[in-house]
Amino acid sequence: MDEMTLSMTNDVLHCYGLSGVQNITDSEASQFIAETLPIYYRKLLSMGDWCFAMKARRLTQVSLNASDKIGYAHAYDIPRDLARLYRVEHGCRLVRIGAYYFSASEPVDIIYIAYDIPFAQMPVYVRIAFAYFVAFNLCNQITKNITLRKQLENDFEQYFADAQMQNKLESMAA
Repeated sequence: MDEMTLSMTNDVLHCYGLSGVQNITDSEASQFIAETLPIYYRKLLSMGDWCFAMKARRLTQVSLNASDKIGYAHAYDIPRDLARLYRVEHGCRLVRIGAYYFSASEPVDIIYIAYDIPFAQMPVYVRIAFAYFVAFNLCNQITKNITLRKQLENDFEQYFADAQMQNKLESMAA
């Protein structure tokens, strides 16, 4: 595992009041946290309009039979790294059905939240919220302390609201 994964794992351990580790394999808790970080990172990315995780892309048109297009003129591949659609450009209407987007328009440009953004690009305000998000979600498995889990959930909600506010300010400045 890379240094950033180790650092993120230690952030989560600190939320529990535990000491950090030098190596992911130093404890069962650190191994478990490190293994689950990507899952919770994807989930957190899908929960907000994070500026640092946005990508713009022209969708790739795919060839489908007319009957498969269900009344739309064009079908498009969904980006593999899409966590959540943020905006469709140029007033296009886009409908997702199954593994494709459909539209009467061509071309279709989108802005979306990508889930393949490295941990290192995460701003500190999101990183703090992320640590508490992982900590409260894994608390029962790591500490079995229900009271601590509730406190971590409350802390996450506060840090998440702060992160969303900071993100909004950054998006307005851009």
